[in-house]
Amino acid sequence: MLTVRDSEVLVIGSGLAGLTVALKLAPKPVTLLTKTDDLPGGSSLHAQGGIAAALGPGDAPAHHAADTVAA
Repeated sequence: MLTVRDSEVLVIGSGLAGLTVALKLAPKPVTLLTKTDDLPGGSSLHAQGGIAAALGPGDAPAHHAADTVAA
């Protein structure tokens, strides 16, 4: 059994972003830390993945918050 010390990379989260990173890094040893007992339960059906930030003109953190609540 691999431990965190045996891994070159620790990926936190088993959503689409976390699993994509883990797969892209293969064959490096990767430890995937998730809150669930099984991978299908790692994210909600509404998870959109990625990292969002208000960077452009007319964008604001409140818009991102509203999008999250609507989803």
